[in-house]
Amino acid sequence: MNAVEAMKARRLVRYAYEIYDLKPWDHKDKIGIILIQLNNRKTPYYVVFLEDSIVVLPNVAALVGLFMNAQYEHMPSIQRLRYQQHLLCTFVHPSDVDDVMMQLFTSSEAVVREDILPMFESTMPSLLPDVLVKKEIDVLVDVYVQTLSAIRAILEAEESINFDEQMHRWNFSYDENKWILSTLDLPSSQLDVEPLVLDEASKQVINNAEVLDDEWEVDIAYTSIMLEAQENHRQHAIRLGMIAHHEAPYIFAQGLIKEDNHPHLQLLESLVNVIKERGKPKKIFVRDQIMLEVMTSLCEVVNIEIEESEVLNTIDIFVEELSDSMI
Repeated sequence: MNAVEAMKARRLVRYAYEIYDLKPWDHKDKIGIILIQLNNRKTPYYVVFLEDSIVVLPNVAALVGLFMNAQYEHMPSIQRLRYQQHLLCTFVHPSDVDDVMMQLFTSSEAVVREDILPMFESTMPSLLPDVLVKKEIDVLVDVYVQTLSAIRAILEAEESINFDEQMHRWNFSYDENKWILSTLDLPSSQLDVEPLVLDEASKQVINNAEVLDDEWEVDIAYTSIMLEAQENHRQHAIRLGMIAHHEAPYIFAQGLIKEDNHPHLQLLESLVNVIKERGKPKKIFVRDQIMLEVMTSLCEVVNIEIEESEVLNTIDIFVEELSDSMI
């Protein structure tokens, strides 16, 4: 870590403590979500305060993912990785801080407290949670500076907002030549997803297949297995496109989701092949609202029922046993 990097790391720790001292999670009736619009970035960041935590989200999809992560409380934790895209700071007891984070404090000569330490984490889609990289430290320093100003402005404001419909916005006004606080409508809680479309050949294969009295599970399942680590690269969680029986321990198909492939198209190809070999199920269970929207129009065309279920019994057991076998 060179002198400039050390200085930025020290600033990051200092600003994190300053936010901690303001206890924004104790003012849920006043603060809510803060949109931070930095001058050097077209897309805003969204800042959310959970219990003793600062969550910085890089886009609307990540914000919706945070809501979905909280919504699906019965879903296995490994499967909720699909919703996580954030830069997180959690304040913990020093005994809970790992060696990598302690190295950041030591090498940067950051001033830390004896009773509580900030624990930083970066989580991106299909990547396992990891430590911050240099660029992310730069981002958090800029976001935290403006977050501090926004929190103070919100706490000083007399009016409160409707958190069910609005959020705070903190941006620089070139007309007034200063940072200003305003309100903005919350973004839609629905993600824009592209539904799968069957070509005529695949449609004919499915419609001509024998109709079974079976219920299946279809999912892009996350596993705790990691691809082999590469220097200066974050580790990818292995994802499997899976088709299974819902009421019996049968896996009909499983395939590694490749990073350069469209996962939903890969899953569709696998589903068509399984139906061609085995017949057409009467019903398909999918993991969440995203997969429901992806698959619904397809299922309507070929007359297959579809239902959302955050717990997919056969797939979840398979993933758990697969993970246990790798220990």
